[in-house]
Amino acid sequence: QGTKTGSRCLSLGFSLIVDRIFYGEWVVVQWNFIRFNVIQNLGSFYGSHAWHWYFTQGFPVIMGTHLPFFIHGCLLVPKKNRILLIAVLWTIIVYRCVPPCVKKSD
Repeated sequence: QGTKTGSRCLSLGFSLIVDRIFYGEWVVVQWNFIRFNVIQNLGSFYGSHAWHWYFTQGFPVIMGTHLPFFIHGCLLVPKKNRILLIAVLWTIIVYRCVPPCVKKSD
């Protein structure tokens, strides 16, 4: 029991230190996640777009100016590294299949 508690505290402490370094202030990312998705219910937008949204708008916007280089890299990637491309596409497809958290009112 003590080992589990120690591991959890060590993980949380490491996370806090890494976040402090990168954000420049003390941030509890886990709390921000719960506040955004559960308390403020802003996670209800996930899965509420048309079936093609992640491919036609979501992914291109996130990639921004890197999109042409990403596509070029996808065409040139060796077969041994193709699993990384499959992982990216799989993630986009899974996100597309996430059902909305909140039912829309009529």
